[in-house]
Amino acid sequence: EKGRLVYKSQFLSTHPLKGDCKERVGYGGKKFTYVSGDGVIRTMNAVFGFGGWSSRITMERMVQCEKDDRGRWNIGYLATVKVTLRNGVSHEDCGSGDGINESKVKAHEKAMKSAVTDAMKRAARHFGERLGNGKAMDDFIDALMSVSR
Repeated sequence: EKGRLVYKSQFLSTHPLKGDCKERVGYGGKKFTYVSGDGVIRTMNAVFGFGGWSSRITMERMVQCEKDDRGRWNIGYLATVKVTLRNGVSHEDCGSGDGINESKVKAHEKAMKSAVTDAMKRAARHFGERLGNGKAMDDFIDALMSVSR
């Protein structure tokens, strides 16, 4: 219905848009579909408004820093991020990220950015299915992505 009011909780209980999903090859060569970091941010802004939510890094720690046999830096980070709504409701979760590059700085940058994005996405998913929560959502995204192949 045109002009029908949709509550935030209803919207957040829906599945994510295909445009907010990405694929990558995971362990064992299996394709893995996930809601992208920019997709989560877009949805949070759409639902709670610009300035209606915030995220804060509560912990970051380097857990790996070594050169591989090809002379590239292999860096790993863990991070914890807290996502807070304007009304004070918040969720916190952890994430990990790695970076491989000839440049130590670039490898650190990629690893930390990946860990923080992963933690933010994991914290945001507690607000609803639309943000990547749940096994049903995983099955839905896999089916959705297979239609376009």
